[in-house]
Amino acid sequence: MQQILVVDDEIEHLNVLCELLQAASYEVLRTSQPERALAIAERSQPDLVITDWDMPGLSGLELIRQLKERAMTRDIPVIMCTGKMTSSANLDAALQAGAVDYLRKPVDPIELCARTRSMLQLSTLYRELKAKQHALALQNELLSQQNAMLDQQKQALHKAATTDQLTGLYNRAYLMEQLGREFAGSQRLGHPLSCLLLDIDSFKSFNDRHGHLVGDAVLRHVAQLLGGKIRRNDVMARYGGEEFAVLLPGTAAAAATGLAETLRAAVAQSVLQLGDLNCQVTVSIGVADSLLGAPPNETALLKHADEALYAAKHQGRNRVVVFEAGGKALAR
Repeated sequence: MQQILVVDDEIEHLNVLCELLQAASYEVLRTSQPERALAIAERSQPDLVITDWDMPGLSGLELIRQLKERAMTRDIPVIMCTGKMTSSANLDAALQAGAVDYLRKPVDPIELCARTRSMLQLSTLYRELKAKQHALALQNELLSQQNAMLDQQKQALHKAATTDQLTGLYNRAYLMEQLGREFAGSQRLGHPLSCLLLDIDSFKSFNDRHGHLVGDAVLRHVAQLLGGKIRRNDVMARYGGEEFAVLLPGTAAAAATGLAETLRAAVAQSVLQLGDLNCQVTVSIGVADSLLGAPPNETALLKHADEALYAAKHQGRNRVVVFEAGGKALAR
């Protein structure tokens, strides 16, 4: 049964309205005190409020305004009942305050029931629509949260698939994927692409002497040291074991060699202190450029860098060697 709150300080008129509405099978709440109407409306959440205009203390106009200001009651439709509606200005004031309809005194029973029925139908439709909108908003929020979780899971999976767990650098699989992409781009645009291969000198002996836990700490230290020296668009990866690789898009051999020397010196000068143990290692670096030696593919470019690295090892370690045109690897 739909519920209507009737507010009128004239008891006789209040009784008439309530009797007519009850006869039409509505549940009726009543009060002759407009101040109480606010509390009743918040507590009972009626489907409709019918209020008189002229009341002592709190006018019907002010009652409507306060109902519309409160979150619990702002959606309850209100019909203004008064003899003042003969003025268009009064009608406009009531509608501006938030009334949805009006009744003139003396109230016609047929008009009362018709307007009440119409407003209740609209109120029901509005509440159903609002409930659907609320449900849709909840669904959208849930979907948004699910999408965010999926994105996080995808990012986590991508990171796990592309990251070396020990050093936090990219892994070899990701390096090879990026190398293929960058090499194709360099060939298409005629831009240089340099590749550095770095190997920690005599690392097997270091591991045998100090143990793998210390060796792992050194690998992480070198990775962090090298990673802090490269550009954001460069790609650095753990190539395998104690080897690292760096791709330098748009960088020719001269600039790549300068960076390689910076990396070599940074490692040679760095000391990792682990308790009472001071760990100091060096690296050998091979440099290859896609514009030198005409490598036909990314595998050949990597092979050139590997040959230069081998030459650096052969020439005494802790040095940088560049693969030159003609298949020569020269120390720098």
